[in-house]
Amino acid sequence: MLCGDTGVFKRDRHIINFFHDYLKVKDTTYDNLCLEFIKQLDVIKSSYTGYNIRALDGVIWQFMSSKK
Repeated sequence: MLCGDTGVFKRDRHIINFFHDYLKVKDTTYDNLCLEFIKQLDVIKSSYTGYNIRALDGVIWQFMSSKK
């Protein structure tokens, strides 16, 4: 759906639930999630260079979809 665009994420239930449940983000509007993604990406880039918002979206989505 967002193929090729590395600077965006899809605001779906897995992303919303991850930020709410694990990072305690209360405001899950798209604009606020953009800011939260950037914050988390800064943390990740210190250890994993080459990551982008799209890659982080994929990792979060896979993690959350594996939860039962």
